[in-house]
Amino acid sequence: MKRLSRYLLALSLAALPAGLFGFSTGSPARRTGAQVDGGGDCAGCHRTFAPANSNSAGRLQVIAADYLPGVRQRIRVTVSHPDSRRWGFQLAARQAANPIMQSGVFVPSMEVQVFCDDPGNVRNPAPCFGEREYATHRQPATTQGGASGSRTFDVDWVPPIDASGDVVLYAAGNAADGTGTNANDHIYTTSVTIRRAAGGAAPAISDAGVRSIFSGAQGVTPGGWVEIYGTNLARSTRTWDAGDFSNGRTQLDLDGVRVFIGGKQAAVGYVSPTQVNAQVAIDAMEGPVPMELIGPGGRSNPIAVNMARLRPAVFAGEQFRRGGVQYLSALIAGGGPPVWVGPEGLVPGLTTRPVLAGEVITFFGTGFGPTTPPVAAGTMAPGQNPAMVAGRVQVRFGETPATVQFAGLSPGFAGLFQFNVTVPTVGPGDVRISIEVDGVAVAQNVSLMVGR
Repeated sequence: MKRLSRYLLALSLAALPAGLFGFSTGSPARRTGAQVDGGGDCAGCHRTFAPANSNSAGRLQVIAADYLPGVRQRIRVTVSHPDSRRWGFQLAARQAANPIMQSGVFVPSMEVQVFCDDPGNVRNPAPCFGEREYATHRQPATTQGGASGSRTFDVDWVPPIDASGDVVLYAAGNAADGTGTNANDHIYTTSVTIRRAAGGAAPAISDAGVRSIFSGAQGVTPGGWVEIYGTNLARSTRTWDAGDFSNGRTQLDLDGVRVFIGGKQAAVGYVSPTQVNAQVAIDAMEGPVPMELIGPGGRSNPIAVNMARLRPAVFAGEQFRRGGVQYLSALIAGGGPPVWVGPEGLVPGLTTRPVLAGEVITFFGTGFGPTTPPVAAGTMAPGQNPAMVAGRVQVRFGETPATVQFAGLSPGFAGLFQFNVTVPTVGPGDVRISIEVDGVAVAQNVSLMVGR
């Protein structure tokens, strides 16, 4: 099982709102020089050295590798001229066989904004839902702290998962003198054609390679998170981020990796060549069900996994273990920096202390079954009208029941259950914690340290 920071980071990235990246200045639409867009470029406004590409001292370079369907890759756009002090660009990706059609999607970042085609240059921000779109600079990224000569912009692009033909990248760049006017700026245009890369070896799921994300137990549950181990599962290594979400929901596949469990597509949140993490569809059937993974190299070997309605597991990171005791990874509610429950100094870099009777702790889990209202896999849980666990949740400190204040999906996270529990009055020391939903107990042996 991966460590605390990897798991909570991988799940919490889903909580980043699409509006994280602010809307800033950039070129108007249809300025890449593509003939299908009218052939316009930045020289329409920056006319001093028009037409584009009229000064050989500078250049615009676009570097992109051949693509794998659905696999996110980086495109490098470099604008240069010896007299330049400020730089900008615009980039479009089109199907070579039909240039009027958009190919894939660009991913916004701190340096790059993405907006949809609009003849009125309204610059509506992405997602564009298949319509033509453009990547361009954000204002803070147009300088390099007084440096001159050139600027490179990194643009992430995700080709369609079913792409097969050539893709043309059209680009325009502005090597500006930094005076803030449209005079004395050099404009360049270029285009680059990339092709579909060879698929490579097919993915293979290992024997007993499907486990609950927190407990490591075999099997899956509707809405629960699972780890899938094998070889050639993906060509990249990353978790999903804000660019993978639209209106709080992901597109389920990630970098060309799709997972089907019980005939339903799961939401892929992490990919690497040897491990994929996915959230099972909430309406997946129970019992022995088929599972397969489809990646850039093709289809995996089909396997059978056992789907149970309830398979509760809680987050108990391996760092929270000392002297044979596995502590539940729980936070003590309150303002200020986070404080975790445990012996002091339990986890380097984290503040830990024993919890006191009457304090409220928060811990996390997966596999606790249906919620009311239901929330689809790959969807951030709502903050208002929270999704509550449909079953009855009970928590005990030893034999003493605790008051469960909240049991539901953690707002702003995808598929992560959160529990807020008031600590009852029990004796000090390590206390065994029992957690169950509708009579189905968490199989992990976890404890909490209670103080005086």
